[in-house]
Amino acid sequence: MNRNYKTSSLTESAMITGILVVIAYLSSFISILMFFYPTPAIILAKRKGIKYAALALVASDIIVGMLLGIQSGMIFLILYTPLAVALAYGIYKDKDANKTILMGTAAYLISFVAMIFLMDAFLGINFVQQLKDIYTESFRMSKEMLSNVPSGMNNESVNEMIKTLEELGPMMVNTISTIFPAILIVSSVATSFVNYIMKGLHIFHFQKHLWLLWQQ
Repeated sequence: MNRNYKTSSLTESAMITGILVVIAYLSSFISILMFFYPTPAIILAKRKGIKYAALALVASDIIVGMLLGIQSGMIFLILYTPLAVALAYGIYKDKDANKTILMGTAAYLISFVAMIFLMDAFLGINFVQQLKDIYTESFRMSKEMLSNVPSGMNNESVNEMIKTLEELGPMMVNTISTIFPAILIVSSVATSFVNYIMKGLHIFHFQKHLWLLWQQ
């Protein structure tokens, strides 16, 4: 009986690993899917235990690194695996929903900060500065587009819009560094909450169908 349970658990872990890899791959095209990466592992932990969920996550991170590159593999390993393990552990131990979400939020916050420091240390990329540069560039391009508007159009309105952009641009760029910690906390809570809710909706309930297909 124990041997059959181990076999079924390993088989299900392999299927969940496949689902995790697919989500990671699709997130290259649809970024929002990245936030749902922990969900299959959470469901696996509830069904088979935290050990098998961790096994599926590590296997997935390795495969993602091989398929999409080391950088992508490290993002999933550092940013989403600790979140998935924290939520999976809380759900596996039947902890209170608020406590489980808090554990996931803390794991995601620590992981995000760690990733920012690693990017700065090894790649020389300042994450906050990158955001500032993106906003600065978008305002510059908007101003340039407005400046190239044909002269036959309402020049007074165009000039007013350019003036507004010149005033708004620096203010928005400076605001980024001020509100970034708050944005990080809100996104951490939201990511943990969404994944906690998703496990209850049985979005990945089709794994039963995969199991039946495997048996055939």
